[in-house]
Amino acid sequence: MLPTPPHSDAVTIDYRPENVCLERTLTSLTKRPHGRTTAGFQPAWATKSPVLVLPRGLLARAAFHRTHGTRHHAEVDLNEAEEIAERGGMRLFQADVHLERTALHLQYDENAEARERLDRAVELIEACGYGRRLRDVEYLEGVLAGR
Repeated sequence: MLPTPPHSDAVTIDYRPENVCLERTLTSLTKRPHGRTTAGFQPAWATKSPVLVLPRGLLARAAFHRTHGTRHHAEVDLNEAEEIAERGGMRLFQADVHLERTALHLQYDENAEARERLDRAVELIEACGYGRRLRDVEYLEGVLAGR
């Protein structure tokens, strides 16, 4: 299996049971007698758009499936994330999808497909100035070069 790139900022999912419990606790602690919450406090689910959270979750799940060898499930999640990103014009998510597909193709020794996906990801990264993914690109370039 292809290892996760070093120093990569992993995709996190904000909707976890411990976060929901913490949110409920904070909400109940910050309620005033008249029922309104303290100014400035908003739970994460109220501030994050589901459209922005869903592609992150799909990418994280695709990476999970890739590392556990369930290619079909990874491809299904990547297809859905790619469709959402394309329809919404979310080029950063499109770049992330291409990077994850590159890793998936490399895991199955499909170097030509991996090169195509990586080239597309690099185009998007350069067009958007998405510098935080440059380490991932360098890592995947190294794997493609056989280092």
